[in-house]
Amino acid sequence: MMKDEGSKKTVIAFIWIPRDVNGAKMQLSYNKNNYHQIKEFVEDNLNDIKEKIINNVISSDIRLFNDVDKFQQQRLFDKSFMLEAKTIKLNFVKRGNPPIVTSGTA
Repeated sequence: MMKDEGSKKTVIAFIWIPRDVNGAKMQLSYNKNNYHQIKEFVEDNLNDIKEKIINNVISSDIRLFNDVDKFQQQRLFDKSFMLEAKTIKLNFVKRGNPPIVTSGTA
């Protein structure tokens, strides 16, 4: 645009790049993979979860709708689902502060 307008101004851009960068931090890659694992797990179980919710709403006593705790105790998730979800969650637990930069140094 400046060229088209015949501008005589000079533009200088400074780009700072950390030195000794040898790729993305492993923590970012690890967390990204864990996120996709959680997402895939939920997507794989989504139809079953929806079916259980529908059946739970249809078959539950109307009085349970006044007590959220009792309604949730109707076991929307079986033990195998909860065990796998817990395992995935344990892998996803983050330690420390989030990374400030996306790349690691040597």
